[in-house]
Amino acid sequence: MNETWPESVDLVVAGTGVAALSAAITAADAGLSVLMLESTDRWGGSSAMSGGGLWLPNNPLMRREGAADSRDEALTYLERTVGDAGPATSRERKEAFVDGVDGFVGLAERHGIRFARSADYPDYYPELPGGKIGRAIEVEPFDVRKVGVVAELAWPRRRARPGEDRRLLAAVGEVSVSLAAASAAVRFSCSTRRTSRSTCTTGTCGPTRTTRRTCCRTCSPQ
Repeated sequence: MNETWPESVDLVVAGTGVAALSAAITAADAGLSVLMLESTDRWGGSSAMSGGGLWLPNNPLMRREGAADSRDEALTYLERTVGDAGPATSRERKEAFVDGVDGFVGLAERHGIRFARSADYPDYYPELPGGKIGRAIEVEPFDVRKVGVVAELAWPRRRARPGEDRRLLAAVGEVSVSLAAASAAVRFSCSTRRTSRSTCTTGTCGPTRTTRRTCCRTCSPQ
């Protein structure tokens, strides 16, 4: 079957959670054109509804504050807790994760994300060899008005508590990461799950939500 595509990109990323956004931002930062595909009319995935902690051993924030950690200790801890359950838990995968921490933090900070250490947050098993306290980091809260309608298309954040400014509720960097994605010129295609044979329609991001009959939506953050 011969198909004509209106455009081509260097990388297509499936999903819009933190892992997907990180991959997209990395590629865009390297000068590649990126298209992110989302199966719903909301971006952020389960990351947007999580607590927001990132377990990053031997991270730059720890070193800045003089907190002791090392590559060897991190790998020792991963071997004891994760073990070897197949290709996804190979030694090479563990090393790639630990060795990629500095690059991820540096890239995110370069695009405006501000992290803070969770200095008192322990590993799940701190008593095991290589275990530590204070390896986790979080994204600092900020005013979501800075990203305008992009924030409105994210999965709902939790409700504000009495006396709390709802504009400052940014879970796990769901909006903070979007700032980096927008600055890296990543394009989104946000779609609802197909529930009918309705014709695919496209448009730019805006405050109006897509309907359940819309099968695709193209968003271009500015």
